[in-house]
Amino acid sequence: MMPPVTVTEHVVPIRILSPKAPPTVLSPLPSRDCSLLEGVSAVAVWDFGQNIAGFVKVQVLDNPALPFQSGDTLILQHSEILNATTNTIVRMNLGLAKAEDRYTFASAHASSPSYRPTFTYHGFRYCQVCYLPAEQGVARGAPPFSSSSSEFASVVGHANPLPASLNVTALWVHTAAETTGLMGLSSDALTRVVAAVVASQRSNLMSIPTDCPNRDERLGWLGDAAVGSCC
Repeated sequence: MMPPVTVTEHVVPIRILSPKAPPTVLSPLPSRDCSLLEGVSAVAVWDFGQNIAGFVKVQVLDNPALPFQSGDTLILQHSEILNATTNTIVRMNLGLAKAEDRYTFASAHASSPSYRPTFTYHGFRYCQVCYLPAEQGVARGAPPFSSSSSEFASVVGHANPLPASLNVTALWVHTAAETTGLMGLSSDALTRVVAAVVASQRSNLMSIPTDCPNRDERLGWLGDAAVGSCC
């Protein structure tokens, strides 16, 4: 049997630190393209042109072709990869992460409401928005839907109204770290590589360096692997 623990000395902190520069939402990224699925009138994919860490803000627009009603649901699924053949997102690289937000309308929309998550962020370039009318039903906590499932096959019954019904914007989130140096290169390709590296570092900076904003592995690794690879 182990002896009981005895407190022999009270240690007081030498200083108390406050986190600096909390994560800050930077400039919104408008979508560069919106892809529609052939024969499916309730799914659309927005492309924001680059991978970021953050979330999507959806503003409901006044479109008589799709008057959102109480109980209707929007399902936002995030991904870094697009299947160019089907124009659907690929999420097999996300591990167990659902990377999904859902909004169920409590009443018929009025005066262009907007929606965005509060307690999460995702790593993504593409956002696939799926619309389910109230009569289709959607269970809270149900598994993510597949855009290829019959649930999304022409549930609206006419041409896809989503692009004209929603203003979809991505918000890039990271710590507001100051830029201390710049690099000028004669090669446009290398300039884009450097910009991609900087964007990746920022997307993994949430008060402390983290790892993988896209998968279910967003832990504070403190960047040791990145530092080690540079040595």
